[in-house]
Amino acid sequence: VVEAEAKARVAVAEALEAEAKAKAAVAKVDAEARVADAEAAAKARVAEAEATTKVRVAAAEALEADLKILKLRKEIDVFTENGQANEQ
Repeated sequence: VVEAEAKARVAVAEALEAEAKAKAAVAKVDAEARVADAEAAAKARVAEAEATTKVRVAAAEALEADLKILKLRKEIDVFTENGQANEQ
C-alpha cells in the first residue's frame, strides 16, 4: 500500500510538472505573439509616419514650385510691360 501511494504521489508530481511546463509553454507562446503584434504595430506606425512625411514633403515641393511659377509669371509680366513701353 505504501509503495502504491508513493507511486501515486510520483505520478501526481509528474503530472503537476507536466502541467506547469505546458502552462509555461503557453505563456511563452502568448508573450511571443504579443511581441510580434507590438512589432507589427510599431512597423505600421513607422510606415504611416514615413508616408505622412513623404506627403508633406511633396506638398512643400509643390508649394515651392507654385512660388517659382508665380515669380516667373511676374518676371514675364515685367518684361512684357517693358517691351510694350519701349514699343510706344
